[in-house]
Parts: sequence; structure tokens; C-alpha cells
Amino acid sequence: AKEVVGYPVMIKASAGGGGKGMRVAYNDDEAREGFRLSSSEALKSFGDDRLFIEKFIEEPHHIEIQLVADSHGNVCCFPERECSIQRRNQKVLEESPSMLLTPETRAEMCRQSTLLAKAVGYESAGTIEFLADKNQNFYFLEMNTRLQVEHPVTEYVAKVDLVEHMLKVASGEKLGDHMTTEHFINNINGWALEARVYSEDPLRNFLPSNGSLLKLQEPRGACAFDISEGVRVDSGLMEGMEISTHYDPMISKLIAHADSREQVIDKMAAALDEYVIVGSASFAHNTPFLSELCRSDRFRRGETPTSFIEEEFPDGFTGVSLQEHEVVRSIAAAVITHTSGATEIDDMDQRETGEEANEWIVTLEDDGHSSAMANLGGARTFKVCALGEGELSITKLDADGVTELGTPQALNLDMKEWEVHSPLLEIDCGDDRGFKNVQYLGRSSNYCAYRFNTSGATLKATVLSPKEHKYSKHMLAPEVINTANLIQSPMPGTLISLSVAPGQSIEAGEEVAVVEAMKMQNVLRSPRAGVVSSVDAQAGDSLQVDQIIATLEEPETELDLLLAAHPCN
Repeated sequence: AKEVVGYPVMIKASAGGGGKGMRVAYNDDEAREGFRLSSSEALKSFGDDRLFIEKFIEEPHHIEIQLVADSHGNVCCFPERECSIQRRNQKVLEESPSMLLTPETRAEMCRQSTLLAKAVGYESAGTIEFLADKNQNFYFLEMNTRLQVEHPVTEYVAKVDLVEHMLKVASGEKLGDHMTTEHFINNINGWALEARVYSEDPLRNFLPSNGSLLKLQEPRGACAFDISEGVRVDSGLMEGMEISTHYDPMISKLIAHADSREQVIDKMAAALDEYVIVGSASFAHNTPFLSELCRSDRFRRGETPTSFIEEEFPDGFTGVSLQEHEVVRSIAAAVITHTSGATEIDDMDQRETGEEANEWIVTLEDDGHSSAMANLGGARTFKVCALGEGELSITKLDADGVTELGTPQALNLDMKEWEVHSPLLEIDCGDDRGFKNVQYLGRSSNYCAYRFNTSGATLKATVLSPKEHKYSKHMLAPEVINTANLIQSPMPGTLISLSVAPGQSIEAGEEVAVVEAMKMQNVLRSPRAGVVSSVDAQAGDSLQVDQIIATLEEPETELDLLLAAHPCN
């Protein structure tokens, strides 16, 4: 490949799809590793280990043309879909139309797609995929002889049911007179956006996740498998179901439609705020990352090459970057939840008795390994006072929760009717943003701590009276376990191979093991140089999240080296 087309090259499964069996190689070593992993993935996923090796076009846009062809020689193409927001070659967001294409390029793509379909005598729904550069030069990638995951965005902008027409042409019917390429590409109906909701952990480099779905509540008013509403959820899962490591990690497809691109992004963001997905302890999903994408200025400008995620998150996704008004809304939600004994927000100052009944100390911090508050400088503590008639006063405190910092901020709260402990609170903080949703995820580890999801950020809010806060400083801190010498599985899966043995010296970045989860193989590497003291798992083992695979010896300190050089007699 190096001599024929030069690096970089794309290695991909000939029978593949969904990003499985695909690797990009920039040198000989990466090509050898990519060939080994891709062929193994391809065999396990498709029963065929044959691979393509082709030139990799850098900074491309992934554009595809949906078509339907009948047995009478007619081919109808629809407005293009852009599927450039990807990670590990798996699509994350898809939209139609594309911000990149001009009407002339759109028409030419459809023309060439029609010629291809006719040349092979294709009959059914299918998709022609292209890579396009920033100058709209485009290159044929592949044809998918099926409907694809992202077909709902085409149904919205074309106002057609693609499944219906696929079945009609399969039964021998001729495409209707209105089913012409010219009609659809010249009458695009607004803008549509689809988000793939996956059971994966974006805070752990999108590693697969599994567990039980304990709570699943779709956005209000969403339809399913049709285009009757502006928000649609296509899913086959229900509360109580188990998501295992043996299948694709997709939970659902969330689709939004509006008149303009800006409106459809806003609608998607609001739908994500309403989409309640809660799982068991080991379970994670990618809606926080999807929310952050909707907030990205670059995404909103339509600057979306396939390298978008790597460029925007070079150090990985560390959590939603909350704004101050979202922090304030979370504080309000915490106080409302803590004082939920009355039915009206105006009565918050009457829900407890005593001189401190209308005053609380609220601490907001990240829940688990989220970093939303870290992006704002870490955990924050506030004094909150209820002033009556729905008004709150919020004052930021220092790290010790004693000294007031700055002047109090007054809020005039309003809240839509809320059934106590239902998952959604609609709160208006008296600003020009109106009602916004905060998800209530339940209590945390103690009676006065609550978990919330605000704009994709999962937070823990501890609500104490001033007296409780004063004495809480004397509580013992939780034990911190040192994991610096442990090589752990970051995901549930199967241990495919081990590359180390006890007593072996290894370098930083050296391969330790390969773990397979949801048909994807992931190489685990040593975080530092050292000596393997023990191997704690065997090839073929089923692994849980954070299960220990190998342990490194404690690194020698300067004192150890000094004592070794000057032993005591």
C-alpha cells in the first residue's frame, strides 16, 4: 500500500459496516497492527476476514445520497445527508441537507448516483456514499444496498416514508410520477438532525458500557418510526432491559426536524435535556457528549470535517462545559427537591421550622468521573435563602463554606407542576431563557445529597442546614484507593489476548492486552514503564469494568535507590 498510494491508508473490512474492522495507518507499524486487529474484528463481526486497503483522504466530509430504484428503470435520489461527525469511524450525528454542498454539486452527486444504480441494475432503497473535500471535489466510497440508520433525516426533508417505497418497489410497483430527483432536491423541507444514542462512556474515550436500564423516558411529544412530530425516537428498548457486551451499543436514534439548521440544533438540545436514561452502576451513555456537540460554535457554523471530534476534543471529552446560569438552575433544583414537602414553590420558606428553616448550604460537585464542575474550577458551595413568593437569594461561599464571596444574587423562580421525584423539573430562573429542564436522577449516597443532570452534566448536590454544614467538617473523609500500579479493564468485555507475564519489564505505551466489547477490539497499553508483578486474568475471561488485568511493581523511589547504593552493614 505504501508503494502504491502512500500513507496514510484506510484498512477496512470488505464485508464491513458500522466502523467495525476499520483502522487508519500512518506508517508500517500501524499498518501491521491495523491489519491484525481489523482482520480479527472482521472475522468475528462478519465471518469474513478479507480487507480493503485504500488511500485515506484527510479532512474529508462524509456525504451520502439516498435513492430508491424500481424494476422499471426508474431511480429517484433524495437530498444528501452529511454524516461527518464520527468517532472511530462510527457516525454520531447526521443531518440533511449538508452545509457544504451547493445546489450544483448536489445535482451532480445525484446524477452520478443514478448512473451507478442503473449500471448495476439496482432495485430497492440504497445509499451511495462519497467523501468530499472542502472544495466539493467528491470521491466514490461505497454503496450500501439497504436502508441505513440515518434514513429518518431524509424522510423528514423529503416528506416521504422510505420503508413504504422500498416495500412497493420490492413488490414490483413502479415509482410514482412525483418520485423524481428534481422534485426532491429542489423542494427541501427544512432541516433534520439525527443523534445516535449509544451505551458507551464518552468520558472514557467512548468505551462500550453495559448494564440494566432502570429508567427510560423519551422526550415529551416524540413520535416513533414516522415523521408526524418534530421530534422522533426510534428504539427497541424498554425499562428493565439489559444491555450486554455482545451486541451493537446503540440504544436509540433521536431525530429532530425544524425550518432551519439553527432551530433544529436547538430542538435537538432541548430533546436531549428531556431524554431520561438511567442505568445500573456500570452503565453509561453518550447523551452528555451529544449535548456538548449541540453547544459547539464550530458545529453550529457547519464546519464539520470527519476530523471534527479529534480536533475539538484533542484530550478527549471531559464533560459538558456548564455556564453560570446552568449552575444556578442546578442549585434551584437542589433546593426544590430537598424542600419537596409542599406543593407550591412560594412555600419553600415554610417547609421546615426553626430559625434556619429558610436557609441552606448547597455544595455542587461532579458525580462520578464527570468533569463539568472541574471545567468551572471544581466543586462550589453556596448559601441559599428563601425570601418568600418564589424568590431565592444565592451567595457563593469560599472553599470552606464560611466566607461569603461577592454579593447575593436574587432569583425569581417559577416552576411548572412537578410530581415529587419525577425525573424532570421545568424551572424558570427569571431570566430571558424561560423554562428549562433539569433531570432529577435520585438521591446520592446520603439522605441530603441528590443527583441531577443539567444540560448533559451529571452533578451531585448536597443540601445542608447551616448547622449540619458546620458539623459536616468533622466527618471522616472516604478512603481513597491507589490504582496507580493497576492495569484495569476500562469496559466490560472479553479478554482476547495477554502480551505480558510476571517479571516482564515493559515500557510506557507497550501493549498489555486486547479486550473485545460489542464486536470492537481495544488495545490496552501500560501507563508507565515498570515490571509486571502479577497477571490477574487469563485470555478468554469475561471482564467487568475496572477489573484488574495485571499489576505493576511499586516504582523505586529516590530513597530506595539511595539505600541500594549504600547498604547498611
